[in-house]
Amino acid sequence: MIQLMDQPTGEPSSQNPIQLAILSVCQSLEELGQPS
Repeated sequence: MIQLMDQPTGEPSSQNPIQLAILSVCQSLEELGQPS
C-alpha cells in the first residue's frame, strides 16, 4: 500500500491518489472480512 502512495501524483490521468487510497482501504477491508 505504501508503494502506491509513494508514487508521484504526476499521472492523474491513470488513477487519482484519492482512488488509490479508497481502493487500498477496500482491499484491506475485504481481506479482514473474508480471511481465506
